[in-house]
Amino acid sequence: MPHFRLYSFRGQPVLAVPRRPAALRRQAIERYPVFTTNRARWRKWMLRAQSLHLTSLLGRTCSLDHLDSLWPGLAPCLDAIETHLNLGRLQPVIAWPSSKKQHRLYAFAFIDGGPTAFVKLSRHDKDRFQFQRERDALERLRGGEGLGFKAPRVLSFGTCGEVCYLATTMTPATLRPAGASWAELRPLQQRYSGPIRHVPARELVTTGELGPSEFTPSGTEPADEPWLRPLLDEPDRPIAVCAVHGDLQPNNVMRDGDDLWLIDWERAAKAAPVLVDGVSYFKSRHRALFQDQPDEGYARLCRFCQEHEPKADALDIHAAFVYHRRRGDGTSVLHPLQVSQDALLHHALSPLH
Repeated sequence: MPHFRLYSFRGQPVLAVPRRPAALRRQAIERYPVFTTNRARWRKWMLRAQSLHLTSLLGRTCSLDHLDSLWPGLAPCLDAIETHLNLGRLQPVIAWPSSKKQHRLYAFAFIDGGPTAFVKLSRHDKDRFQFQRERDALERLRGGEGLGFKAPRVLSFGTCGEVCYLATTMTPATLRPAGASWAELRPLQQRYSGPIRHVPARELVTTGELGPSEFTPSGTEPADEPWLRPLLDEPDRPIAVCAVHGDLQPNNVMRDGDDLWLIDWERAAKAAPVLVDGVSYFKSRHRALFQDQPDEGYARLCRFCQEHEPKADALDIHAAFVYHRRRGDGTSVLHPLQVSQDALLHHALSPLH
């Protein structure tokens, strides 16, 4: 049974690396996903320790059984993935996220020291649906062939007991945030979005992407949610929809040399409001504006959307906001931005100027 070197931060497990080969340790630290400023500092410190050959003195040795006791279901799930891939003995590097997502775990799977797969694991039912959305999107994209960007490819998807998982090809370790402008992203978005079609607002709210979903509290009816009122008041109003990424923010748009990578497709959909990705991009670049001057932020968002989608009106923008709320992103999109419900409804029911 393989043994690991387990590294912790403030008493919480952060990274577990196979003791052999030693060369795997630096790759593991370099690939450790940064979730918070403190974790970024931890990674920087560990890389420094690695350069001084001190990492073998840090952490503690443990077995896979011990890791499984820290996160039940890990060991059998890794065995299932290894069997499904059928590529050889996996050397998994286990990464714990910040405490906000302790139901999740990440694994970087190596074979003979070479990067093979990136695995997301979760014990949460909601994540199973999100992993399935990402799988479906990545299978449609086929690595981004002919679309002007690259994306991971699906290797395995399934459940093992109470754990669900998604394994994809590992992205290059040299990926860095692209800092891409909307002018650069817009052509890519148009390629992966496919043809635009229109569906009645009623359909979108009752059975479509704005309807009940894995994120909707059980027993909730559309009429119970004021955010849906503008759409329910115009049930036959056609809403433009297309395929979307769903979370097109800087951390998900990366660059490796001349190649752009779009990653993390968990909030993707095949028929969501056409402005969803524009709203994602804009709100991620103007968080401070929304926090300090929410009404001004929303007004600028309306102008941004109308500039890039001249045929869109305020109800299309509102539908995009509702999509983010429905996809479980209501906290980051609406509440901290302090855009009042009355202000949103006013904009949604008024023409753009």
